[in-house]
Amino acid sequence: MNKILVGSFLIAVTGLLLAARFGFEFAGGEGYVEALPAQVEIISGSVTVERSGVSRTAVNGESLKRGEIIRTSDTTRAIIKIGERISIVLDERTDVSIEQILPSQVEIKIIRGRLLAKTSNETEELLISTPVSFGSINSGILSVVRYDWLDKTDYLPFGTTVFVNQKDDYKNVSQGGVEALEKEPFGLTKIDFDWQGSSAVEFYEWVSEMGFLGF
Repeated sequence: MNKILVGSFLIAVTGLLLAARFGFEFAGGEGYVEALPAQVEIISGSVTVERSGVSRTAVNGESLKRGEIIRTSDTTRAIIKIGERISIVLDERTDVSIEQILPSQVEIKIIRGRLLAKTSNETEELLISTPVSFGSINSGILSVVRYDWLDKTDYLPFGTTVFVNQKDDYKNVSQGGVEALEKEPFGLTKIDFDWQGSSAVEFYEWVSEMGFLGF
């Protein structure tokens, strides 16, 4: 009996290692499914990728994996491309981590900074999360700004509806945006947003010139 148990354990461990090696992830009742490919396109400056506490300077076009943290500097802008139709545009001084890259769900956690996410039904759900809240879209464009020193995050949809959730509170917004206060007393507040009057207008003009927005 002990030999059978040991043999079953070794087979299970081998399966886990092979799945990880070839880019498969466990998806509950679905078993193992192949993760969507992800890579970084460096527009300017240099990008740092951190995994398990070890940092490296990314090479343009380098593949990215679940669990890695991508950091841009004061002079860096970059794009994370996932699958064929998901782009995560990172502004300067932005840190994100890849939490999930499955066909059923892609989750990018923003640690600080500003990003713009664009998807076209590549995945059933695209989540941009923080340690406290998240914004979810199925298609369209969503900009997210995390003010880490203020414990505050803004979710700003462009021509789509974003579902924002924080603890037991949630809001669906298609115009303006949602501000999530991520410390006591917590809370979600609808806000006005005009990219042309934004302090980050240069970033939005740049992503428009790159073809990500239809301004």
